[in-house]
Amino acid sequence: MSTPALVWWTVPDPAALDHPLLDSTERARCSAYRREVDAARHATGRVLLKRAVAAWCGTRPDEVRVVPESGGRPRVVLETGTATPWVSITHAGGVVGVALAGQPCGLDVQDLAAIEPVIGSDLVYSALERDTLTRLPTAERRDAACSWWVAKEAVLKAAGCGVVEPMPGVDGRAGRVRLDMAGRRLEMVRLVVAAPEGHRAALAVQTAGPVDVRLRSLAGASSDLGGEDPAP
Repeated sequence: MSTPALVWWTVPDPAALDHPLLDSTERARCSAYRREVDAARHATGRVLLKRAVAAWCGTRPDEVRVVPESGGRPRVVLETGTATPWVSITHAGGVVGVALAGQPCGLDVQDLAAIEPVIGSDLVYSALERDTLTRLPTAERRDAACSWWVAKEAVLKAAGCGVVEPMPGVDGRAGRVRLDMAGRRLEMVRLVVAAPEGHRAALAVQTAGPVDVRLRSLAGASSDLGGEDPAP
């Protein structure tokens, strides 16, 4: 049986800073950012996530609360007590994305133009990956480095540890990943998902089986959905 998953993309939306779906904690977090674009990314991610969860659960977005777990991974709860999906939020450059899945998941996106300084870094890539990158034609090297980066981050997010665990220990090239953490062996499926132009993205889900992913792109956090997605 497939694990259902949704991935929604949009752009950082300054209008989200005044969106009624933001609670007082989220507004305070936005106010703490020095740059408006960072505040807009945070607000957009929260609004987009609440709308996606509401579509998944068949409820209203204002009934969805986002609660951070100890490792920083977001968790969503409903006032009604209804079961909710696992979720992940990501943003980079001019893109904000959220993922929802029936199992723990991680979504990551990166701007291709911003990956150049870390290509070949031993803080990100294993010795074998670095060697492979040096052998690739210049035109392919940046794309591969970015794709492997997002794969690593997506897997670590799905594991609930973010980038606390060393990134070189995660094979960014593998479609299926086994990760040993705190005495647990986690089975991951890592998927390349379509991202807006100039970006690369990956979704990781804690499952040994197939994942059924549905994608949607919105013009902004407040844009018309054109019909909500049905519950999986």
